[in-house]
Amino acid sequence: MPEQASDKQAFDKAVQRFARVAQDIVAMRDKGLQPLASQRTALNKAGADLNTLRPESFGDLRKAVNRDLSLIPEAVKGRTDRAIQAMEQQARLRIDAQRVAAANERRADAFVDQWQRQSEQYRALRKNGSAAASDKVRASLVDMAKGLERDTQLESVLAARRPQLGLDAMSTKTLSQDLQKSLGLSRGSGMGM
Repeated sequence: MPEQASDKQAFDKAVQRFARVAQDIVAMRDKGLQPLASQRTALNKAGADLNTLRPESFGDLRKAVNRDLSLIPEAVKGRTDRAIQAMEQQARLRIDAQRVAAANERRADAFVDQWQRQSEQYRALRKNGSAAASDKVRASLVDMAKGLERDTQLESVLAARRPQLGLDAMSTKTLSQDLQKSLGLSRGSGMGM
């Protein structure tokens, strides 16, 4: 237990040092001035100290105090509890956002994989003259493309993967529109959607 107490004290002191530097920088900005190079250096040093004690805490604390500047004078006076709580809230938000982003990336991977497999199957069926079977696969692809209209998060992640989906990376249309258009053009002249 004494080790935990000393860790908390060390972290409290690091938060207090950060707050002192942040207070100086805020005072400069309030005067319409840019922070001094020495203040930026001191802020980076305070941030490195925070990150040594708790990884990524510098960015989380910085976001927390930017959202609520009243945390700074409290922490300068040694009352760091509210600042640490706000920092921990920012950490939870960051971690949640990372989880959501990772889940969306996995969903995008699955979409691209399925689109590529079904597109290949569609082309092979069309080439072999299996119209009924190719129309069924095409309908599944159209449903996938239209589904993006209701899933803006997935469409946003997939936007950077246009080339993997056989689309022009510079297109200004929605991904759903481009995917549907690609299927319409691949049916041959006069048979578009």
